Amino acid sequence: MNQLIAVKCWLIETADQELTDFTKCLAIMVEEIKRQPLQGRRHRLGVNPAQGGRWCSLIAIGGLCRTHTTGLKWNLDNQVLQFGRLVSTFNTYEPVSQGNQRKPVIVTTDQPLLWCMGICSDKKLHN
Repeated sequence: MNQLIAVKCWLIETADQELTDFTKCLAIMVEEIKRQPLQGRRHRLGVNPAQGGRWCSLIAIGGLCRTHTTGLKWNLDNQVLQFGRLVSTFNTYEPVSQGNQRKPVIVTTDQPLLWCMGICSDKKLHN
């Protein structure tokens, strides 16, 4: 059974609400990248079909990012992601036949990028 596993979780309180949750996450991600670069790695993302929404995206952070993916409906074949050039902001998972298990998403990248995906806790919203 594939599971979505959170490695770390932070609660960042901002009394004035000047930052959105997304900007808080980006700030954390930038700090993590500075501590441990994620360059040149292959990542296996096991998405739990019971919780994963229909959409996912890959967004380059800070510059060019050569990316190869498998397990997505519109895979990237060693293409360069960059704002103003190519972004993958509304992708989805590779279709599977009823009763078959979804393949894991494999992302190989030479620079840091942001993986986003829909999370759905209500089964009715999936269909």
